Amino acid sequence: MGIDYVEIKQYICGYRCFDDKARNYKAIFSNIEEFIDHSEIKFFYPKNLFLVDKDLEVYVFLDGKILRGRSLEESRIELKIFNLRDLVDFKCECIDNREEYFHKITLKFENDEIIVFDSMTDTNESWKYKFDNQIKEIIKVLIKNY
Repeated sequence: MGIDYVEIKQYICGYRCFDDKARNYKAIFSNIEEFIDHSEIKFFYPKNLFLVDKDLEVYVFLDGKILRGRSLEESRIELKIFNLRDLVDFKCECIDNREEYFHKITLKFENDEIIVFDSMTDTNESWKYKFDNQIKEIIKVLIKNY
């Protein structure tokens, strides 16, 4: 089973903590849903989920696009669109053995912006397996369509 947008949004938005970080995370989801309906989301990737030392970045995959939501300094939220037609390089790294598994993809766009999804570093130990499966699904779609 993949990582569900609605489930993670409800977890983040239902969080009873009211510090700046929690407010910013809730604002990311609010801003995304101000412009798109969550039913349009093909895949969802919550980079840095459950990591204390890194800020959450929300990636939603739409038809031919990736929308990134993240918090900036001073309680500002940034939404940025990456068009998959502007993808100029795709690299996949994998380990698959009995003790360990991971997938990492690196996407480079025409504007030299790079997005990296890495199941070993983008979440905590408990969620690595789900992140690995989500990355594999993203890889399938990218290879098939782009």
